[in-house]
Amino acid sequence: MALQKKMFAWLLSGDGPLRKKIAPYQQISSGTLAGKEVLEIGAGSGANIPYYISTKSVVLLEPNTYSHFYLREKVEQSKIPNAKIEEGIAERLPFNDDSFDVVVTNLVLCSVQDVTQSLSEIKRVLRPGGQYIFLEHVAAEEGWAKGLQRLIRPVWLKVADGCDCRRNLLKDLQNAEFTELTAKSVYKVSTFVFKPILVGTARK
Repeated sequence: MALQKKMFAWLLSGDGPLRKKIAPYQQISSGTLAGKEVLEIGAGSGANIPYYISTKSVVLLEPNTYSHFYLREKVEQSKIPNAKIEEGIAERLPFNDDSFDVVVTNLVLCSVQDVTQSLSEIKRVLRPGGQYIFLEHVAAEEGWAKGLQRLIRPVWLKVADGCDCRRNLLKDLQNAEFTELTAKSVYKVSTFVFKPILVGTARK
C-alpha cells in the first residue's frame, strides 16, 4: 500500500496531459481568490498552487503524505504567502466551523469514502456566503465511455488510490443543499476514465 501511494504521488507530480486538458475548465482564478482564506482538499502535487498567489492564506490538505514533498517544492517555488500543508481527509476536516472563505476540490470526490459526509464537512468549514469550487470527473451516461468505465471500475478502484469512475456527483451536490449551485458537464476531455468532468461552484 505504501509503495502504491508513493508511485501515485510520483505519477501526479507533473503537469501531465490530463491537467492540460482540464485546465481550460477551471472555475478558479487568482483574481477571484485575492485576499481570501482558502482550503484545497486533496491538493495532490500542487497543480492549483499558481492560482493561490494572491490569497490571504491557503491550506493544502492532502492525505497522501508522499505528495507533501511535491507540494512543499511548489510552494517554495511560487513563494505563496501563508501557505500551510496538512494531512487529513475530506470526511473529517481538522478545522473549526466557518474557517474559510473558499474551499476547492479538483478530482477528489471520486476517491473519498463517503461523498455525503465530505460535502457536509465542506459546508461546515465554509463561512456563511463562502464559496465551494469544484472540478470532478463523473460517470458517463452514454456512448462507449459508459461501457468502458463499467468494465474497468473494479481494477481502477485498486490501482488509482480508490478512484471511482462511476459516481453521480451532481446528485450528491444537489442533495447537499448548497445555495447558488451551478454545475455543467464537459465531454471534451478525451480520457475515457475522466469523461465527462463536472465543473461548477456553490455557496453555503
